[in-house]
Amino acid sequence: MKSKRKTVILPSFLVFLLLFLAACSSEEEPTATPVPAATATEVEAVAEEEEMAEEEEMVEEEAVVTNAVVVEDQALGPDSTVTIASITADQDSWIVIHAQADGNPGAILGSAPVKAGESSSVVVEIDQENLTEALY
Repeated sequence: MKSKRKTVILPSFLVFLLLFLAACSSEEEPTATPVPAATATEVEAVAEEEEMAEEEEMVEEEAVVTNAVVVEDQALGPDSTVTIASITADQDSWIVIHAQADGNPGAILGSAPVKAGESSSVVVEIDQENLTEALY
């Protein structure tokens, strides 16, 4: 009887040991941490940012006009004027002529309105009272 008992206990113990080892060695799958759903306000904010970025890209593509002033060396005209060869402006603006003061722009001697877009031969009347050899 003792020999039957050993025969039953040993296989039972081995089965139990195998089941125990199998249970210990199995890796648990990581559980996903739930991410809170975005609120409607957050979704709207992201949509607004994307829309603004698209609008900025469109404006950059459409912005062909570059502000520029082309001036040639010239003597003051008999009617106290200077002529600006061409002006390109992205909006209605002013061209302003300054006297020279210590190598920098000084007092305003004259100005003229400039329409958005390209303008050529813009005449600016100059106040001769503060006139300097170089103008800005």
